Amino acid sequence: MRTSLFLIISASCAFAQRKTPALLVEALRQLPGVQVLEPSLVSLPGGFTADDLKSGGYWYPWMVADLDRDGHPDVVAAVVKRTPNGTQYGVLAVHARTPTRIYWVVRFGTRPINSVAVGRFFGPDTVQPLYCYGCDGNPWFRWSGRSYEPEFYAIGDPIQVDLETNSNTANLYVQPRRDARKSTPVKVCTNAKVLTFRGTSYETRWYFVELLLPKPLRGWIPAETARSIGDCYADGQ
Repeated sequence: MRTSLFLIISASCAFAQRKTPALLVEALRQLPGVQVLEPSLVSLPGGFTADDLKSGGYWYPWMVADLDRDGHPDVVAAVVKRTPNGTQYGVLAVHARTPTRIYWVVRFGTRPINSVAVGRFFGPDTVQPLYCYGCDGNPWFRWSGRSYEPEFYAIGDPIQVDLETNSNTANLYVQPRRDARKSTPVKVCTNAKVLTFRGTSYETRWYFVELLLPKPLRGWIPAETARSIGDCYADGQ
């Protein structure tokens, strides 16, 4: 019993003493009035608390990881800013190779962000703001070379091909544009692999994919039809 108590106390002390990364400290100096999210501001749906985040491995409100894939550790953090109209929440990232530049994963808004996860759901370089705990409703972002984009898939990533907006079909295109010829219809939720991509934002992004079929097919799909494995639903098709 004494051994267990000692381990619990030691873990609590280690938690309390964890040092804020220098990259994050310097970033906050550029942002007067902005601070790292603190436990008293955590307000998780479903009655969860900061202790639940800790036990699940989702706390501290900052993480160190190689987010831009250059081999050097970067930092991402959930931050807050108090205003006359209430507390605002955001997520920022700082890269080791550009330590004086701040990138916003999520810009300040009123929706509470309770922590931030890295690499938990889709790739070791993906960032996920935690709006809720133990749910699948949290979006994820990845560095594209220009900004943090929602659901940005990297070369080699496995995906599934979903329906196009306002359409009941999924298609492969011969070129990465809407007016290009469609090479073949695709069964909804077909597994594929990203071979390359075009476009500088989610709205203009196209992926060149290989459909993982007995006879593989290749072609372009718009970003809106790319889904993580398990996030595509064929509705009985």
